[in-house]
Amino acid sequence: MRYLLAALSLCLSTAALADPIQIDDNSENQVLRCEGNPVIVNGNSNNLTLSGNCPSVLINGNQNQVAIEAVDKLRVTGNNNQVSWARTINKGKKPNISNPGSHNQIAQSKAGGAAAAVASDAVDTANDATDMAAAAMSAAGVRGEVRTGGTNTGGGATAKSGDTIGILQGHLTKTFDCGEGKDVNIQGGNNELTFTGSCGTVNVVGAHNVIRLESAETINVMGSYDAITYKSGAPTSNIVGKNSTVAKEK
Repeated sequence: MRYLLAALSLCLSTAALADPIQIDDNSENQVLRCEGNPVIVNGNSNNLTLSGNCPSVLINGNQNQVAIEAVDKLRVTGNNNQVSWARTINKGKKPNISNPGSHNQIAQSKAGGAAAAVASDAVDTANDATDMAAAAMSAAGVRGEVRTGGTNTGGGATAKSGDTIGILQGHLTKTFDCGEGKDVNIQGGNNELTFTGSCGTVNVVGAHNVIRLESAETINVMGSYDAITYKSGAPTSNIVGKNSTVAKEK
């Protein structure tokens, strides 16, 4: 019995040592991997996607939209939050959910969990594109900071590398050719972009973009207030960002 209690104590101590992921900012659009860490949301009006296993999620803020792939304990003390979860970490058991806040909407959404997983993979791909763009800029002797989303003041951070078209700057109006299957990663914001040809996977992380596609295989939208249209085909679409749309051009 003593050995059992000791083992249980060790497990609880290990869990307690896990560093929490804490979101204190407001009006953020983020895709995060829990990777076994608890999550605390203190900020307001955020659009958050939590992929992987999240042992516990505590939402103290208000008016947040949170999509969780897998959770064990969920507590919402804030108000006017919209929270969806796809599955529980412990098979056969429902997550422990408490909702002392007011006007919160909490519901299971398997589609939301799938979108969370796709979104985190897409962010990894977009970050890889950022690294490639930075390397290309360095090789070309262009100095400046490459930033995710927003306007890049570093002097032209639009990069095309191999089979991927990466758009890192903002306030850009331009047409690109996907050819036969090039992927597209868009991290800049406030752009008006047109893509001809047959695009592969289109990942949109930046916000307030207007994007017109001739065709695409998959469209993943993590940014907010993005409007994506396509002329032909039937692409698979995953929308995580707030107030973003994907529609066939009329």
